[in-house]
Amino acid sequence: MENRSSALREFLPSISVLFAALLLASCQDPGIEGMAVVDNAQVEDPDYTFGFVLPMTGASSFYGQFAKAGIDLAVEDVNKAGGINGKDLTAVYEDTRGDKSQAANAGMKLADVDRVDALFTQLVTGAGVIAPIGEEYRIPTIYHAYVLSFAVNKTYVFQETSDANLLCDDLMRHAIREGNERVAMFGSNAEFTQVCRVAAEKVAPLAAYETYDAGENDYRAQFTKIAASRSTALFIPVFTTECDNVFKQISELDLGLDLYIPFYSLSCGSNQHVVKNRDSIEGAYGSDVDVGEDGKGALFDGFRKRLYDRALDINLRGSALWYDSVVMMARSYEGCDNARCAADNLRSMNFTGVSGEATYGGDQFVDRDVLLAKFREGKWERVDNE
Repeated sequence: MENRSSALREFLPSISVLFAALLLASCQDPGIEGMAVVDNAQVEDPDYTFGFVLPMTGASSFYGQFAKAGIDLAVEDVNKAGGINGKDLTAVYEDTRGDKSQAANAGMKLADVDRVDALFTQLVTGAGVIAPIGEEYRIPTIYHAYVLSFAVNKTYVFQETSDANLLCDDLMRHAIREGNERVAMFGSNAEFTQVCRVAAEKVAPLAAYETYDAGENDYRAQFTKIAASRSTALFIPVFTTECDNVFKQISELDLGLDLYIPFYSLSCGSNQHVVKNRDSIEGAYGSDVDVGEDGKGALFDGFRKRLYDRALDINLRGSALWYDSVVMMARSYEGCDNARCAADNLRSMNFTGVSGEATYGGDQFVDRDVLLAKFREGKWERVDNE
């Protein structure tokens, strides 16, 4: 930082010049070491800034794009309603390109340089590196991922969406009710798949469990082992980047298994992927966060229309969850003058938004309703009562 009081280090020929220099020093930036800190009440508060670490480009850009659609709309609405404590809200985006190191660098920039009032990220790639930054810098932080571990024993870090335990438990129970005595699972070698496995096996043992590593695109060896397990149903917690190859190879090998898809809105979540693989997905069951997208949620219907009016072809459930995350964070700062106050407010908030009801119930993990759905004639339909 430039030191505007450097004149004090020079010889001053007259007392008037000395007085001028001292006056200048009294206006010095309070952040300079050794200078007195000016009372915050005497300085106009800056606008609020929320920082978003998302995959905006690269193989996972689908997730960043639907997140941004919801975020932009939320920031717009918060500001139309008067902002936060009378101040405007600004969003700052950083692109991870799906890379963990890039996400870490972006998080440090937002915390250390931009001095954001809140941090947000998504997927395990982002959550694993952003959560520690949020906690260390004492910045209220929300991550969208189906695992809880990054928020355990934290004060400033909150997990959004829903827990893989609940989603996979419900889906496994339905698979057993449907008469499937032998169930297999295939998914990414990542924490959410492991969590899903533990939840499913609390209901019934898996007949086979196969995973793939990031960047792998040939899964025939894993599917051959699954076929040999004599399973009749297959859990596939996979995401958009692997979707096409997974369903293509399942079809080519003619596995003939009933498909069960946890987090179905993000598994082949883009409309393009769903259309391309609709024959393979037909008849599959899925579980996900319930946001009332089947017409039962008036707020969601209005949100959907606003995005469609903007010609945005994105994952509506994901965008709605992101919209509400921003609004919740904005509300948590109302009446607060520090980050701890906002974190405490968020922890105790009971919220109803476009994605339905959400609360953190006094801890760090969101509580949301979960639905069971079936893919029929090209779309997912609720089947809770089947």
